[in-house]
Amino acid sequence: MTFVLPANFRQLPPVWEMAQPFRVDNTGAIAFDLDPERWAINHILAILLTNPGERVMRPSYGVGIYRYVWENDDPLEEQHMIAAINSQVATYEPNITLTKVEFTRPFHPNYTGVVQLEISFTVGNSPTTYTFDVALNGSQVEITA
Repeated sequence: MTFVLPANFRQLPPVWEMAQPFRVDNTGAIAFDLDPERWAINHILAILLTNPGERVMRPSYGVGIYRYVWENDDPLEEQHMIAAINSQVATYEPNITLTKVEFTRPFHPNYTGVVQLEISFTVGNSPTTYTFDVALNGSQVEITA
């Protein structure tokens, strides 16, 4: 059995992630991302948007954030969701450390039912903290990074 290495194998950086969406770069190799924020957000979103039981080989993987879209505005349900997010990221993404997972609500008189989930994290040993928001309302989940 022979194993053929790609021509640019030695040019790969020490930390890399395939580009999302998948594509081939101008050299004919698989495109990759060097930005740790971008690939970490992709991994966290995969955990948030995957329903438990959806992945065959990892039945406990995922939080299933879509099922919370129709839930009542309940602090106990929010704490359950925060605990699930922290647990899943700690289990399946040990290189990502969540520093803050918090629900916020817009402060205006005509409250529309939109709840913001603010997630802050670090990647590896880097001291840089990255943040992105996930908006949950009665019909959709919207990500703002």
